[in-house]
Amino acid sequence: MSVSVTFRFESSSIATITAILSGTNQYKSSSKTVTFTVTKASCLLTTFNINNQVFSYQKFTPILPTITAGNGIIKYVSNANTAQVDPVTGEITMLKAGNGVITAIISETPQYNSTFITSTFIIGKATSS
Repeated sequence: MSVSVTFRFESSSIATITAILSGTNQYKSSSKTVTFTVTKASCLLTTFNINNQVFSYQKFTPILPTITAGNGIIKYVSNANTAQVDPVTGEITMLKAGNGVITAIISETPQYNSTFITSTFIIGKATSS
């Protein structure tokens, strides 16, 4: 009696495994094929909370989210009405009073789905001196 196993990758997400048991004088031969579908994993980001601010021309960098599962590069985007964000560093420039929205995005990779997390904060009006 002998056993042979064959692995075949039909695509980047489907694998087939076939095991064959050869027959003997007492037993018939037998085989079993199993197909596995491998799906992309999800990236996970830590929480992303930006504290409310009072308008200032001084740039600031909030505590940025980090990747806790998966891999990739985080890019930052903003609603450019009230605040601009550096896409790489996450440094924020306030443009005017109002509601600021910053989103951290990880692009899709061959192994992981894309994901994003958004933080909304208030830019209050500064007092004149």
